[in-house]
Amino acid sequence: MLSDIAQITMGQSPSGSSYNESGNGEVFYQGRAEFGAFFPRRRLFTTEPKRMAREGDTLMSVRAPVGDLNIANENCCIGRGLAAIHSEGNQSFIHYLIRAQGRILDTFNGGGTVFGSINGKALKELSVFLPGNDVISHLESQLKPIDALIRRNDDEMQALERMRDTLLPRLLPGEIDVSQVEAPMQLHNHLSLMAIEMPDLSDLSSFEISAGILDELRPKSVGYAGLLRIADPHALEHEVMAPARYFDKALAAGLIIVTGPYDSLHFYSEQVGDMRTLRSYDTVDGFGQFERRLGLVVEMRQQEICESRFDMKLGRYWPVKDSERPDPFSSFGRGAQSQGHKSGQL
Repeated sequence: MLSDIAQITMGQSPSGSSYNESGNGEVFYQGRAEFGAFFPRRRLFTTEPKRMAREGDTLMSVRAPVGDLNIANENCCIGRGLAAIHSEGNQSFIHYLIRAQGRILDTFNGGGTVFGSINGKALKELSVFLPGNDVISHLESQLKPIDALIRRNDDEMQALERMRDTLLPRLLPGEIDVSQVEAPMQLHNHLSLMAIEMPDLSDLSSFEISAGILDELRPKSVGYAGLLRIADPHALEHEVMAPARYFDKALAAGLIIVTGPYDSLHFYSEQVGDMRTLRSYDTVDGFGQFERRLGLVVEMRQQEICESRFDMKLGRYWPVKDSERPDPFSSFGRGAQSQGHKSGQL
């Protein structure tokens, strides 16, 4: 039985009046609502903890649905929707042992009641297959470093999330100027960014939204009306904004760079779902509304790039004469550029 190799603590919810989101008391997890991919995320605290789980314990959902698992990344109070499973010395093995009982635990979700559940007695008496102690020790030695790596990666992700949540509310309204931030890496090899000095962030008095990048944009990524608003050349003057949780965010930038596998015409046709919408260039939601917002269209081929313009008579984009240049992002283009440089050609 599971209770032969692990200590099982069934959760108990504290008084609702003790709940808070300000960090007073112990971290409190009511159920699987706080579960992440591997570790739960803080949401509530309680000043009157009843049942506690220890850092490293396996947290298991015991109500609607039964069997979902996370790992406690700190000591925490658990509510009646959870159970904590603890093992001295073999915690990683126990975690994956329980994970392997998924089919058995799932039977508690279909018992004819409205909400599935498993009580403490049934969980403690859960039948599990155990190998010999030497095999358990070997598995623990293999699994523990993997779990430690997952934990380190999750800690790093949470630190980045906190940094994002701290900076984003100040970046979007313009409290912090990032127009001159050094970015010495390439984005998906589409754009080569120049390295410039990091600005002094102590002066937050001025900021201008100067540029934005929509990389690998797909037709279904943003609605047509939203795309028109983002690309509106007068949006900055009219303060086109999008509603947000803390304060409205500016939708527009002085320069927007869009990359993607579709040319502008086929991107538009995929959005509206019918090429026949192009029958009138200037109708409401016609292609003209979109095309007029495009300052420059560049086609990237295997060996070269060139400017393209929409031809009304042909109903398609056509390369601009003498605009071809070697594609600096392809091996073909770099070779052609190198040969052209040696021969004095640009």
